[in-house]
Amino acid sequence: MAPKKRSFPWTELYNLESQLGQRVLPGLRRRGRPPRPFTRERVQLMMTDEEQRILKRIRNMLEEMLDPAKVNRSQVNGLALRLLAMRLEDASLPERVESWSELMEILAAAEAKE
Repeated sequence: MAPKKRSFPWTELYNLESQLGQRVLPGLRRRGRPPRPFTRERVQLMMTDEEQRILKRIRNMLEEMLDPAKVNRSQVNGLALRLLAMRLEDASLPERVESWSELMEILAAAEAKE
């Protein structure tokens, strides 16, 4: 029996935002930045240099994979949050962990089981 394919409705919003699957007809495009298809709220985020390099590398990799779509950092952060949320739901988490290292070991072990 084939595994059940999961549905991710939010991916349609990302497709819309990245203008995937839309043909641009010459002369019909309005000047300036197109309006956002859905609301995003600006938040401040503190990151180390290493985290910024990782974010930029992932954004560039995804942009190459989804060419000609544009991928922004907000989409990468949103994707990472959604993947972490799924991983936390799927993992057998104890009530309490003592450190980030212990949490990482639990999440890595859950990934290895898949």
